[in-house]
Amino acid sequence: MMSLLELPPEAEWWTFGFILAGITLFLGLGEAVRKQRGWSPEFSRKFVHISVGILAAFTPVLFTVPLLPILLAMLFIGVNSIALKMGLLPGIHSVGRPSYGTVYFPIAFLLLLVFFWYREPMIISLSMLVLALADSGAAIVGESLKNSTQYRLTSDRKSIEGSIAMALVSFAVLLIGLTSSTDMELIPMEYVIACAGVGSVVATACEAISSRGLDNLSIPLSTAFVLSFFLVPQSGADVFQLTMAVSFGIFIAVASFKSGLLTASGAVATFLLAVVVFGIGGWQWTIPLVIFFLLSSLFSRVGATRKAALRIAGDKAGGRDHAQVFANGGIGGILALLAYWYPEVNVYPVFVGSIAAVTADTWGTELGLLARGRTVRFPDFTSVSPGTNGGITLVGSMAGMGGSLVIAASSSAWLDAGLLAWVLVAGLAGSAVDSILGGILQARFRCPVCGTITDERVHCNNQPTALVSGLAWLNNDGVNWVCAAIGAALMLGVLLLGDVR
Repeated sequence: MMSLLELPPEAEWWTFGFILAGITLFLGLGEAVRKQRGWSPEFSRKFVHISVGILAAFTPVLFTVPLLPILLAMLFIGVNSIALKMGLLPGIHSVGRPSYGTVYFPIAFLLLLVFFWYREPMIISLSMLVLALADSGAAIVGESLKNSTQYRLTSDRKSIEGSIAMALVSFAVLLIGLTSSTDMELIPMEYVIACAGVGSVVATACEAISSRGLDNLSIPLSTAFVLSFFLVPQSGADVFQLTMAVSFGIFIAVASFKSGLLTASGAVATFLLAVVVFGIGGWQWTIPLVIFFLLSSLFSRVGATRKAALRIAGDKAGGRDHAQVFANGGIGGILALLAYWYPEVNVYPVFVGSIAAVTADTWGTELGLLARGRTVRFPDFTSVSPGTNGGITLVGSMAGMGGSLVIAASSSAWLDAGLLAWVLVAGLAGSAVDSILGGILQARFRCPVCGTITDERVHCNNQPTALVSGLAWLNNDGVNWVCAAIGAALMLGVLLLGDVR
């Protein structure tokens, strides 16, 4: 196997030096022009973003081994981190909002080098070009139009026109790049168009939902994921299934948003999760996740008036947003990616364990809030008010068990019979840990104006709230991540210990 640390020819050290000098020149030139013209720092950022991105895209042509590009990426991870922390290079860091994009950029480049240099270097080039050209095109179009249609999925404001530009430029970059490659000459055009179409849609969704510069990481990695499906032979990779996953994801996202089950950000997150889970695992992986989402959403609407009165102020109600979608399905999505990269390892039972845990927790919460009996705090079983974090009821506990059983049943066609009982245990274990964390460690704040106990860091008239219990950084979404991880970890432990053959 070829090594990432293989020493390059002596001549390539000169190339490394020229590239390093070129990047330094781009940084200096962008800053100088900005100061001379009195332009905003956004100009310097875009200039450097495009020029360095194009330069990075050509590294597979300029170098025969990946060591020097890897060193280049690591160097700028360090340099940009220091510059950001010390307030240096304001022309590329100051964009009117907190952003870590200059650090994410070389991290993305490094990951592409490690994963694709010896598999398919064209993936590195095309992914960096999409980041350099399409992402910049989206920003330029969105900022140049005076009456653009603004929207906000996360903390960053985006525009419909910018997103359209992102999709069109991404499609053009991928289509031109693929058709101009000699390796693709014998590939049917409809295959190339499908690859460019899927890649552009996924990259645009990642750009739309990313904030604080995270698109510099999410765009190239998501583009590379799609391209790897089409260009790198991989056991279990099905390009038709991935293409269908895009259509399925769009349908689920739009329908859920229109029905109020998801917010706009939740719809985009659900689309991306569907592409990964359905695209990699097919119906085997998708059915448990869909059952969790649909039934949990239905149960959340049962007794909505009573639940609204019981929930602690600031608890999320209504449609699920992106943070809730990823908190419940993020572990499952990561496991699907692991199944793609390591098809020889069966992680499907671990995936089912994570879904069983979040299902047990969600059903226990939604149906438990309707219970008229005693509510106690787990694990000391002291009485608490209904709706208190960490509170459990008999009805809620039975509902959680039922949720685990439903998930086990939905995956029974693909799981060894001996594992089904462990799915129930994984669900209950995840739900129990969720209750403990929710009651002891989840943050609770008090509003200084009205005295309300809330999850929010600001309350009346944007007044900062004061922490009264728990860890300030641990909110309900964080607890749900842990819940899913516990269910997955228990199933992984069962598999590793060999309790079930």
